[in-house]
Amino acid sequence: MTITWQAPETGVSLVMTLRPLLSQQSDWERALTLSTPRGSISLDLLTDTGWWQGSNLYAGAPGVWMLDEGQADCIVIAVDPAKLEWTSCIAKAAAAGAASRKFQDYRYLGYFSERDRDAGPRFMDATERAEQPLPDGM
Repeated sequence: MTITWQAPETGVSLVMTLRPLLSQQSDWERALTLSTPRGSISLDLLTDTGWWQGSNLYAGAPGVWMLDEGQADCIVIAVDPAKLEWTSCIAKAAAAGAASRKFQDYRYLGYFSERDRDAGPRFMDATERAEQPLPDGM
């Protein structure tokens, strides 16, 4: 299964690929692919063993995004040069009044959702799902 987000008018997209694990729960192997007019790069995400229900997507400077995975990990996404890189979310905590309630200099775009009622995995933009905190690390 795939969940796709398209950056408006840029030819850039993010695709989260979900491969189910053999279990009685909704557990996944996951990967993130950044596609640009110049090509694509991919990054394996943490294997979900029941904790993952979705990831928040944020826009930063032009051509820069961040995926908040919860569990105190984020992925910085850049177009030029193309980059998918793990980073700590904690270091980016927002100052009061930031566009995102959690991250300074970032704007909340939406949510890569594991489930949307009966619709299954999909991207929910900020008009469909307000920014909500994700689970902290254990």
